[in-house]
Amino acid sequence: MSSFLSRAVPRALLQALRPALLLAALSLAGAAHAATDTYDGGAVAGCSFDDPSNTYSCTALSSSHDTSIASGYTVKISNAGTTNIGSTQTLTMAGGANLQFAGGLTLATSNLALTGGTLTVGGKLTLSIGAASPTVNITAGTVNISGSDGAVIHGTVTSAGDLAFYSNMRVTGLVTANSISIDKKIDVVANVQTGTLSLALQSSLTGNVNASGDVSIGNHAAVYGNLTGHNVVLVNACAYISGNAAVNAINIGAQGSVGQTITCTGPGASGSSCVSGKTNSNGNACHHSGGGGGAADLDHILISHPGTALTCEPQAVTVTACADAACSTLYTDPVDVTLTPGGQVVTISGGGPTNATVQQSTAGSVTLSASADEANNASTCANTVANNSSCTMVFADAGFKFGTIANHRAEQVQSFTLRALKAGGNSNVCLPLLTVPQNVNFSCNYTNPSSGFVPVRVNGVPLASDANSSCAAAGATVSMPFDGSGTATATLQYADAGSMTLKATLIPPSGPYTGLVLTGASLPFIAAPSSFKFSVSKDVAGIITNNPAATNETGPVFIGAGQPFQVKLEAINAANAVTVNFGSESPAESYKLAPPVLVAPAGGHTSVVTGTLDAIVKGKGATPVATMSWDEVGIINFAAALANPSGYLNSGMDVTGNVNIGRFIPDHFDTALNGTVPMACPVNPTFGTPCPAPNAGGKFVYAAQPFDLSVKAYNKSGTSTQNYEGLYAKTITLAAFNGAGASGALNQNPPGAPANLTFATIDASHFIKGVATADPPTSPATLPAYQFATAYPATPLTQPTNIWLRATDTDNATSLRGATTNEALVSVVSGRLSVGNSYGPETLPMPVVVQAQYWSGSGWVNNPAYSNATVVALTNNVTFSNCQKNLANSGSNTCAVTFTLANGNLAFAGGTGKFTVAAPGHNGSVDITLSKGGVQAIPYLPSTTGRATFGVFRAGPVVYLREVY
Repeated sequence: MSSFLSRAVPRALLQALRPALLLAALSLAGAAHAATDTYDGGAVAGCSFDDPSNTYSCTALSSSHDTSIASGYTVKISNAGTTNIGSTQTLTMAGGANLQFAGGLTLATSNLALTGGTLTVGGKLTLSIGAASPTVNITAGTVNISGSDGAVIHGTVTSAGDLAFYSNMRVTGLVTANSISIDKKIDVVANVQTGTLSLALQSSLTGNVNASGDVSIGNHAAVYGNLTGHNVVLVNACAYISGNAAVNAINIGAQGSVGQTITCTGPGASGSSCVSGKTNSNGNACHHSGGGGGAADLDHILISHPGTALTCEPQAVTVTACADAACSTLYTDPVDVTLTPGGQVVTISGGGPTNATVQQSTAGSVTLSASADEANNASTCANTVANNSSCTMVFADAGFKFGTIANHRAEQVQSFTLRALKAGGNSNVCLPLLTVPQNVNFSCNYTNPSSGFVPVRVNGVPLASDANSSCAAAGATVSMPFDGSGTATATLQYADAGSMTLKATLIPPSGPYTGLVLTGASLPFIAAPSSFKFSVSKDVAGIITNNPAATNETGPVFIGAGQPFQVKLEAINAANAVTVNFGSESPAESYKLAPPVLVAPAGGHTSVVTGTLDAIVKGKGATPVATMSWDEVGIINFAAALANPSGYLNSGMDVTGNVNIGRFIPDHFDTALNGTVPMACPVNPTFGTPCPAPNAGGKFVYAAQPFDLSVKAYNKSGTSTQNYEGLYAKTITLAAFNGAGASGALNQNPPGAPANLTFATIDASHFIKGVATADPPTSPATLPAYQFATAYPATPLTQPTNIWLRATDTDNATSLRGATTNEALVSVVSGRLSVGNSYGPETLPMPVVVQAQYWSGSGWVNNPAYSNATVVALTNNVTFSNCQKNLANSGSNTCAVTFTLANGNLAFAGGTGKFTVAAPGHNGSVDITLSKGGVQAIPYLPSTTGRATFGVFRAGPVVYLREVY
């Protein structure tokens, strides 16, 4: 309720209005709020107010009302006990507000609207403020902060006595106390000034420390900043100071470190005289994140053991640091572990497993255990022989002892030793028990997976009915040559993958140990697959072709781009046989595929591989066959690796495999006509088009006329293969066929080899990103051209002919692909240059009209589609002959005049061109042919002969004939 209502409205009226006000508050705010005691100069029940000093003196704060203190007002609470501000209450302070308690205070609400002011507590202050972010300066006798994860106090915190942090939080101002403690796994951000400082396990303090007394930094705890202190201890292991340390003395535990300079400040100190501790400190082995987060929890220590041991020597076990109850995640920071029995101390780094020993000198059963300061829970066990979780180990005075059987690749031969030992007079000494050859019964157990398909073989003897049976309970007997030291050596092989255990048993038939049962078990050995193998093939109409795994552009062809191929991934042993148990482990081992890598061409286009490999099939050691495709030209590489970063069954043995797939070539080519040559088929009203069906709306070219052609390399889905260039493009051979998709020699046009195609190859160097033209425009002479058997003026002339142009490269990739064949269609016609007759005075240059014509099949037709991009220079390509009258030598038709061209550049537009003969100065006539010495001015358009008549002043002969007629 506002201060205005408190002072201006009579209390009786307020009581009457309370239900209505409450309803209004609910409708406006959506929830009910406690009444508010507002300290801003108005009256507050239970408090006296001193106006000159703006001070309220109260016996207590309300246990149910909210509290609001305006800036400049002081509220003093005289209650010597502890005041509680609960989770349903709101505390509001602004600016220079001051709240003082003679006794203690429990502030247990996150409803803090503190934008300034001071909170003073004479006794103990307990803060539990959630993730609130108040702005306030705090002073108290002692301070305990809990239930405040994520909180930020904007201001200072001062404690006359102890200050304890039990929450992850930040204080922006200075924290001052007689002593400061930070509980385990708590991260605090603050600069501190204190007498003593203690950081518990896995805690951190981000800020600078000024301590007048001693400082203790616990296991995996850290100060991220500079530190000044008296006696400083960095407890085992991984305690850390990131900045400089100015100290009277410092003791650095295992893997502890100081990131910057240590300065010894004690009397008479020099150099590093104040530094002591372990010499194997290695801060690099620890994880220091820079504050705001400690190391992952150590849940417990796992002891792996064989279940039996001899009293006369230590028994090997392994210990693993587990970050969760299932030990599926490891605790990777260094940790010191003490084992029972025997008391050996070992340091586990990286989570382990780490080799250790236990030992007991008296026969009997004992429960194994391992302790570590960081562990949240008691140790657990795994009996690797019985395959259970028992922590019981049976110590005996006599028995077998295996040497370590190394982890190895499946089907590799491994040597191992077996010792027959007994306790001597001194129980810590083992003596030979058997010193002559003995028949020992061996058996094998599947540890992980818990079953299998083939047995272990010892000295080649399968521990089953045969080499293709599972391990038999009875095992098999193998002769073992024990020597004078009680040791025999043998070999072992296991063809499958998994964790196995080998056991040995002997009941001596005679001698001093008759009836004594000798047993022993090895530490489990792990047989990992030798590698992953990709099996890649293609199936075309039931014909299976294996991937040739090409390495460069000369390698064998595998398949066309985008065509489907089959892939299977297998885990194999050293003999290249499938390890069928791979993938049946618990948890199951699996693989991961690297993204396919483009092997060649270097720097080429990498297209996505479609299709996926599924998981390994349990009991098969292989994936199902997957259908895949790749849409490019070249060679790619598939690579697989074990998904487990700790190696197969956490042994450190990785499993990898890769294969080159290819060479991939284009699925097909398309051919297409380019540019202005060939020409668009014209439609002549009189003679029709020169292009036979189905090419009436297409293009045509003169016989022997070079034309441009593009060839595009495509994948199966019809996208250009950009890698078809450089070394991975091949020479193209062109052929002409008489139909779309026609094949076979009889359908070549004409039948047989396409000798009528000149320049019928396209060099591989012309391809750029899968596209090539027949030849660059600067070398038109090397463009393809289609020849007819006869050309004008020879007869018979060939009828207009359709041809389909096929491209095939040296890898036999082709544009032929059945019904979807897409090949360029062009019509070919016979052609000629028709030189017109011309008339004019002998004193002026004479223009001569030339027409490009084609043979329609029934007559010669002017070709309106013909234009020449390059002007034809006629200077050396014109023949003048059969001179008459005053242009001839007397008594013959040889020319008495040397004819020259006034304009010898012949250009065509719409099929018509023109050149000009210089005035001869005499009358008469001369025949003109656009060829010389058998060489045509335009090679694919043989020239007719026209007559130029000089000295005629009228229009041409056609008009003259009409006049005469």
